[in-house]
Amino acid sequence: MGVRLSAPLPVGHRPGVFYRATRLQALLRVLCLAVLFHLLYVTYLSTVWAYFGYAMRQTNAAAVVGTYALILGPALLVPARSGRRTILVFFVLYSLLYLPSQFALHFASDSWARGLAIQVALALGFSLIALSFHLPVQSLRMPAMSWSLYVGSLVALCSLCLAIALRGGLGNLNFAAFFEASSDRRAKEEASAILGLYGSGYVFAWATYVIAPLLIVIGLMRKRVLLFIVGCVTEVTIYATATAKFALLTPPFVVLAWYFCRRDHGQVAVKYTYWCSGLLFAGTLVANTLLGVPNAVEGVLSYFVMRYFGYQGVSTVLYAKFAEANGYTYWSHVKGVSEYIPYPFGQGLPWAIADFWWGYPGLSSPGHPWAQDGLAAAGLGGVLVISFIVAAVFWLTDAFTARASAGMVVPLLLIQGIMLSESSLFTQLLSNGWLVLCVLLWVSPSALREGSRRRLSPAGDVP
Repeated sequence: MGVRLSAPLPVGHRPGVFYRATRLQALLRVLCLAVLFHLLYVTYLSTVWAYFGYAMRQTNAAAVVGTYALILGPALLVPARSGRRTILVFFVLYSLLYLPSQFALHFASDSWARGLAIQVALALGFSLIALSFHLPVQSLRMPAMSWSLYVGSLVALCSLCLAIALRGGLGNLNFAAFFEASSDRRAKEEASAILGLYGSGYVFAWATYVIAPLLIVIGLMRKRVLLFIVGCVTEVTIYATATAKFALLTPPFVVLAWYFCRRDHGQVAVKYTYWCSGLLFAGTLVANTLLGVPNAVEGVLSYFVMRYFGYQGVSTVLYAKFAEANGYTYWSHVKGVSEYIPYPFGQGLPWAIADFWWGYPGLSSPGHPWAQDGLAAAGLGGVLVISFIVAAVFWLTDAFTARASAGMVVPLLLIQGIMLSESSLFTQLLSNGWLVLCVLLWVSPSALREGSRRRLSPAGDVP
């Protein structure tokens, strides 16, 4: 059974269109996000980032305008219309990673010249990815798997995960409070032992980020309540066993994502990420500037704002300063590369970063691809190299997922985009299931596919 290239989806106003926005619309959305994040930084994040030793420094108006120009530039290079699904991931990374990094480098970096150099390198890297969306995509044709085999395999994988989770007995189950889960996870030796026995937790990670969410989406799309329940039970069990917070958040997140994109084949997917971000920023501003921060919402602000809008930016600065002081890894932190290039540190890169900054052995400091695989790997040149690799991964992802229903793809790509904003690209591809997701969408049954075999041009028009 060979694999050959064929063209993916029809476009125009038909279901093949995934993203459509004029340059003015793109400019206004990104500008709105930038202004909101700027205000968020001044009112809330600057005081939290000062904990890392980076208090907000004063700058002139020209430098602020330059930062805004760098922030807006890459978004304007994205095609006005396209069938490329990974544009969604691009804008998730834009709002969670790129924009906070630009502000962190501008306001928090202790060296203005060094911060500006990294700002420009990031802008060039994201511009390269934006331009790559103009490249046409050919879908990799693969005969659809039968419905029963496909769904049965997903249920079997979830069942395996549940069996592993409960292998040590029901005593491993512990429904800790959400904001106590992190300390509970560090203290729970049983969960750590379980995760360590089976491929460093691959089974749990794939179930959390790919398999269970896919069952939830299929259950929603095809109105199969049992599949929906299996996916939700798997996520809740993973949370109770391994105290992984994201597993508990995944079911409501997937439901909301599917609800917003189910009727328009993903055209609103990018827009609603801005709506959610805007609401989150506005709520945070109100809580901090007008109402104060009541104890009831302090944990929510700390987790959601710092976790998904605050730390990614400052991690860019932390990884850059670590690399300046300790040298580059030249990608030896990636498994396989270390066989040829000696890895210079005695522990994994996120743990070495945390030990360097805070002196806490065993504490991990997550970093995004442009921090781990770019700045820490080879400095400014590493930022451009990882941007090229990310663009290639996006192109291949679109080739694998071009035939899958947009209603199924959007929630799953959102999960991968959020996870990618705080992990190495290579970790995301293997450990967190990006490659597994591509394969599962590639072989999905006919009932979960859409489109025809006509060619997709870069601008999203059918010749």
